[in-house]
Amino acid sequence: MSIFPLKLIIIQIIIIFSLFSQSNSSNKIDSILEESFQQLTQLQFIESLKQSDKALHLSLEADDEKGVIYSYLHIARALQEVGLRKEALKYVDKIEKNVFFKKDAFVQSQTHYLRGRIASSQRLYSLEKEHYLKQLKASENIADPKRKELSITMAYFYIQHLYGKQNNADSVELYQELLREHFRDNNNDSIGSSYYISLYVDKGLLYKNLRRYDEAAEQLDKSLQFIQNDNTSLLFYILQVYGDLEIAKGDTVKAISYYKGALKHSIDVNINHKTMYLHKRISDCLMQNEESIDEAKHHLREYNIINDSLERHNKMVVDLILSGIVKEKDESSAKKARRFRCNI
Repeated sequence: MSIFPLKLIIIQIIIIFSLFSQSNSSNKIDSILEESFQQLTQLQFIESLKQSDKALHLSLEADDEKGVIYSYLHIARALQEVGLRKEALKYVDKIEKNVFFKKDAFVQSQTHYLRGRIASSQRLYSLEKEHYLKQLKASENIADPKRKELSITMAYFYIQHLYGKQNNADSVELYQELLREHFRDNNNDSIGSSYYISLYVDKGLLYKNLRRYDEAAEQLDKSLQFIQNDNTSLLFYILQVYGDLEIAKGDTVKAISYYKGALKHSIDVNINHKTMYLHKRISDCLMQNEESIDEAKHHLREYNIINDSLERHNKMVVDLILSGIVKEKDESSAKKARRFRCNI
């Protein structure tokens, strides 16, 4: 299993989506979407989808096109996070067909972001980069300074990450430097500190893949310097990559120690995707030694329990979305019927 998709689930939730929190909600629909957004940042996907669905139907009843398009955006984000990318694309298509779409540069930037993430999951790297570059272009027209800054940050971040997956060290360095300049230009260290952790870890992974182990360790050590009270939840990721580095160097014992530390932190911050992955990594390592078979089986059982739970959760998400689509069609038909009677 590749580390990158699992890692990005955490980066999106902890670093990115939490920074787009809305404020000063002007009406009931905005308030519901804000609650949905907060639930998304806490990985409460079903609860988030229910609130987004509620906002969507209120928006449809009120003919609030902005409410409709932002409800679609919240739903698409949640679906992307749980891996239901085909369903997420359907909502992206709805957003782009909405009359409000061309009026909102932020929404335009986010649809390109979502399409880029989905392309990444299919390893369509050229298409992925194309959408991030379009996200950058759309971001220039975002009126809100905070949203503009963060959308540009996201695009630069994922372009450098894309090149990291391709072991292209020169391009990684180029886009990481563009991202650092962006932080310096906007004087926003509070955002940058969390991103710097991932930038250094990304470079550590790159050097590991290139068998430049000393340089990889140096980058991971740098990432630890940015751990602060508000981003300690990222510590488990750094420890996991230290473990991956030790595996590459052939030291399984030291790798298990790092993985167990990462597992403890992932449980503390309640990131089930990562906890599941770490149980499997520890089990695979322990299976190599007959004396640790029982402990390996324990971690494998924990992996299977969480995996089954996540699969049930995803099925519930699909069922919820399908029921919402039917309800949306019924309400749309009813609204058209009311308009028809009024015209008569």
